[in-house]
Amino acid sequence: MSILADRVAREAPRKRPTRKQIRLAREFDIDIAKYERGFRVDIFKVLKKLGDDVSDIALEVLRDEKNLKKDAGRDAMLAGEIAARLNVAGFETDMRVVYEKNYTRIMRATQKRINATMDLGISILDTNEARILAKGAERVKLLNLTKGNTTRSVFRELSEGRSEGEAVAQLARRISDRVKAGRFKKPQTRATLIARTETTYAQKMAAAESYRQGGVTEVMIMDSRKGSFDDDCDAMDGRIVSLQEGEALMSEEHPNGTRRMVAQPPKLDEPSLTPTAEPTKIPTPPSST
Repeated sequence: MSILADRVAREAPRKRPTRKQIRLAREFDIDIAKYERGFRVDIFKVLKKLGDDVSDIALEVLRDEKNLKKDAGRDAMLAGEIAARLNVAGFETDMRVVYEKNYTRIMRATQKRINATMDLGISILDTNEARILAKGAERVKLLNLTKGNTTRSVFRELSEGRSEGEAVAQLARRISDRVKAGRFKKPQTRATLIARTETTYAQKMAAAESYRQGGVTEVMIMDSRKGSFDDDCDAMDGRIVSLQEGEALMSEEHPNGTRRMVAQPPKLDEPSLTPTAEPTKIPTPPSST
């Protein structure tokens, strides 16, 4: 548990969510699941294109290989050549297009949900929308497809493939599969994780910007909504914190978590304790006898 989470668990007030807050959290869940699917499909297409490109390059670089015995020096040279010819910048450009498309969808859906549920009447400013999209573009770098990483991956696959006596076509396919999948066994797994992570991240950013522009200063953290699996998550559920603290707590959520940040309605003004003046009494005229 972080220092912030520990302090929140000890000091922040805890309340039951209102019906609107429960509804908003559920609608966030629906949107995340919905847009994650489309995001995943788009990411997989880019990964497949990357794999096709590196396969073509590998076939061309390896086509004159006659001696397929293991040769570390030769493999290092070939791996460097394959990585050097791979268009990493093009891959990042394609991925940024995918991120921007899906970040925009998620931002608009989140704003619409908040307005419909919490009656805030907000609209994300163009400057803030651009900032969120720029952040998404920065996060493409987290995919970490660099020449150095690619060279190491290709070298490892060449070395292992040669040890197993694979032909050139098999080596090219092996290299393609590894570059597409990254550190995962399959590219489908990689696409799923990226889509899930980025959809949730974009939704959190859009919610925070919407609350900020709607004048919301406090939020409720809703966690452990599918049962108690983690003491730290249990401790956060129902806590009322500042918007800034909420953003920080959301960034600490573990992968595949269900933590959501919903607007906390402002406190109602307390009734005035100042005594009101007595109403002026109209004297009753004397009755005639």
